[in-house]
This record gives sequence, C-alpha cells and structure tokens, in this order.
Amino acid sequence: MPGATDFCQDEAGRWTVLIDRNRCEGKEDCVRVCPEAVFQVRKLTDEEFDREVTGWLARLKVRAHKKRQAFAVNEDACRHCRRCEEACPEKAIAVVARV
Repeated sequence: MPGATDFCQDEAGRWTVLIDRNRCEGKEDCVRVCPEAVFQVRKLTDEEFDREVTGWLARLKVRAHKKRQAFAVNEDACRHCRRCEEACPEKAIAVVARV
C-alpha cells in the first residue's frame, strides 16, 4: 500500500472516498495534497446537515466551522495514494476499495 510520499499508481475508479461528516472541519488539507483533484470544500446544505451529521456535539462542531466540509467531487480520479487520509487533521477520510 503506497504511503504519502509515493506516486499514486493504483488504477483510478477502483476506490471509494468516505468522509466522516461528524469529524470533517473543512480545513482543505485534502484539497491541497490530492494530486488528482478529487476534493472540494463547500458548505453543507441544510438537508445534508440534517441527514448526515449526528449527535449534538458533532452538530455543534460542524456549525462552529460554518458547515464547511470536504466532498469527493472527482472520486473516480482517486488512485489511492492516501495522501488525503494522512493529511486530514481530524482523520475524517478513509479510502477503501469499491465493492
């Protein structure tokens, strides 16, 4: 499995990028380190917030960060270098094989 300093050599389109909405603080580290431009940070819609953020503490934290979160808008380009996982200060990202 490649580390953060390795070139992304896995085949694109084989990976699912999971983002924990209860942990993400939208700090954009994933955007900066991803060589494939998989990520974008934007504000959660009210519907997304209601559906995906659970627990009062998580809801408070997400609101404190103005509901800004990362989204894998170009997930099919992910080549599993895992730089995003390693860069995320909240450990809110996991890249897993598609089933």
